[in-house]
Amino acid sequence: MHLSRCFRWAAYIAFSVWLIPARADDRVNINAKINGVAVHLIFDTGGGIDMVLGQRTAERLGLKLIPFPRGSKPPPGANVRYAGLTNPCRVEIFGKAFANVRLSILDPQSEGFPGFPMDCDGIVGWPAVHQEVLILNLASDQISSLPRVPPKALDWVKLRVLSDRNQLCLYDTSGGGKPKGVMIDTGDEDGVSLAPHEWERWKAANPKRPKTLVAYFMPGAGLVVAEMSWADKVWVGGLLLTNVPVQEANTAQTNWGLVQPDFEASLGLAALRRVDLVIDGKGAIAYAEPRRDRPAAFRHNRIGAVFVPNDLSSHPLVAHVIDGGPAFKGGIRDGDVLLRIDSLDVARWWAQPGSISLHPFFEQPAGTRLSLTVQRGTMILKATVVLENILGPP
Repeated sequence: MHLSRCFRWAAYIAFSVWLIPARADDRVNINAKINGVAVHLIFDTGGGIDMVLGQRTAERLGLKLIPFPRGSKPPPGANVRYAGLTNPCRVEIFGKAFANVRLSILDPQSEGFPGFPMDCDGIVGWPAVHQEVLILNLASDQISSLPRVPPKALDWVKLRVLSDRNQLCLYDTSGGGKPKGVMIDTGDEDGVSLAPHEWERWKAANPKRPKTLVAYFMPGAGLVVAEMSWADKVWVGGLLLTNVPVQEANTAQTNWGLVQPDFEASLGLAALRRVDLVIDGKGAIAYAEPRRDRPAAFRHNRIGAVFVPNDLSSHPLVAHVIDGGPAFKGGIRDGDVLLRIDSLDVARWWAQPGSISLHPFFEQPAGTRLSLTVQRGTMILKATVVLENILGPP
C-alpha cells in the first residue's frame, strides 16, 4: 500500500439541517482486520486515498503514532489534518492479507465529518487495492477479491481502467475518437452525475421527466443546489444503465483532473447498484454487466424543494423550489424563509449545528402531510405540503 496522496472531503460541514449526510446504508461498509482485530472500514473509490485510520482507532489497536519524517509532506486533504503514520501492521481485507502496512492516521479533529463518520474506524481507497481483481455487486452489498477474472465476466462489456489515477476511473475505447472517462465513486450515495454538456443534452431529450432538488457542500464546488431526475435509460461510458437517478456533476467532479480521457460522468452508489463490475486492476480492464431487474425504491427528497442559507456566513434557510413540485403545489415559493416544520422550530439549528436534520422529514413516504411555516417579506405564512414519489420506476 502507498501513503495517502489526496483526500476529497464530500462534507456538509456543520449544516446538517439542510444538507443530506451519508447514511450508514448509503455507503460501502467493510469488515476487515488489523493485526487480527476486527475493524469497521468504509470503501471509497473516489476519495483518492490509500487507507486511513482514525487516531482513536489506532490507539485502541495499540498502534504507535509516528510523526511524518522531517522534510516530508503529509498526505494532502481538503480540510483534513493528519496526525502521522502507524508502525508496520498486518491488514486483512476482501479476504486477502497485506503485511508491513503503514497507515495514515487522522487528527482527532478531522474525525466525524461525513467522509469519515464517527461510527467507522477508517477508510479504504482505490490505491490500496488497485492491483487486485475485485467483484463489485453492490445491489447485494457484496465485494470480494479473487485470484483471476471469473469466466462469466469475460463476455461482459469491457472498459479500460485508467491506472495512473488515485480514483477508480473507467473509459470506453470502442467508439473511436477521444474516449470519455467515468469515475466510479463508492463514497457518493447519488446516481449518475453527468458532465454539464451531457446533462443539458439529457434534459433536452427528456423535457417532461419529473425533478426534485438536492443540496450539499463540497470543497472545490462550494454550496451546490442541483436538480435531480430519473432516467429510464441513459448511456454512460458505453453502458446502457436503466432506472437510475441522474443529475448534473458539480465543478469538483468535473475538475478531477481527467485529461485523457475527458470527463463524462461519475457513478455513485445508486447507479453502481444497477451494474455488476469486475475490476482487474493489474490488467487495467473492467468488465461490466448492467442489471435489468427492478430496482429498490429510491429514497429521495419528496418535497421538491430545499432550504439553504444564501451563503456559508448566513443562517436563514431560504427556499429553492421546483415548479409544479409538491412544495410549489402547497404554496411555497423561491425565497421563502423556513421557520417551522410541523412543531419543529428550525431556527434553533444555527445555535446548535448538527442538532437537527430535515432530510428525514422530506424523505417520508408519499402521502405524508407536512405543515410548513415560512416568512415571505414581512408576512408569516403557513402551507400544507403533501409528499410525492418524484423519482423512481413507475
